[in-house]
Parts: sequence; structure tokens; C-alpha cells
Amino acid sequence: MKLHFVILGLLAFYCTAIEKVGASEQEKSERLFSLKVHNILSSKCFACHGEDAGEIKGELNLTSREGLMKGGESGTPSIQSDNPSLSPLYLAITREHEDDWPVMPPKENDKLSKEQIEDIKVWIKTGAHWPDKATQEKYIARDRKKIITEDGVLVKTSGGISEDLT
Repeated sequence: MKLHFVILGLLAFYCTAIEKVGASEQEKSERLFSLKVHNILSSKCFACHGEDAGEIKGELNLTSREGLMKGGESGTPSIQSDNPSLSPLYLAITREHEDDWPVMPPKENDKLSKEQIEDIKVWIKTGAHWPDKATQEKYIARDRKKIITEDGVLVKTSGGISEDLT
């Protein structure tokens, strides 16, 4: 009888630990999206893929998770959650894909930095969560002031929303 309770206890502990790991991955994904990925998409992608609903290039709207999952003209979802190497969005920004579709962003001087590419890769690996506006604002209010990069402390400037201007 004691062994039965020990096994049940261990099973309950294991299930709780698994839930916490999943929750922390979701939190990591939501935090990364709120603090970095949304700004990357906004500054590098939205102008052609969603800012103007009348002129969405390639029928790909990147302004919402639904748009990412719908995909563009190909009908293939832009992200394969948990697997960046199969995600067209990731392949396009790394510029490592088949030659029959364009690199993104198309202008060489607009291409993403290695750090930006890594942020999107980690975001996809952790489930590509796209939190609601209130959750995004919570992370921004709590964590934005604490972001320290190899170049220094991240501060908001009046220069715009691009990470290149911080």
C-alpha cells in the first residue's frame, strides 16, 4: 500500500514538473515575442506583409499569429511550431532556402542581424506564442528596462521602432 502512494506521489510530482516546463517555455516565447520579435516583424516585415490591408504582398499577413499560420500564396503555414528549420519565415530571413522564392526582407541592407535571426529561431522553437496586447504590455513594462545587450543597455529613443536605432 505504501508503494502505491509513493508511486502516485512521484507521478504527481513528474506531471507538475512537466507542466512547469511547458509553462516556462510558453512564458519564454511570449516574453521574447513581446520584447523583441514583434519589433523585428514590425520594422522589417509589416510594411509589405500586413500594414496596409489592401496591399499585402504574396497574400502573407504577418501582423497576427493567424496570418502566420495561414501562410501566403503557397498556403503553407509560415511557421512550423517547435521547428525553425521547417518554417518558411525562418528560412526566408536566414536566406537559406530554395531559389524559387525570394529572400526576406528583399533589400540586402534591410536583412536581419544574426541576433534578430536567433531571436526568431528561439521564438519558433519555444512554440511561437503570440500573446494578446495586455500580456505584451505586461512584459514590456516589467522587462524592457532590464534588457542589456553586448553593446550596452537598451533604451527607448525617439528614433522609431527599429532595433537598429536603439
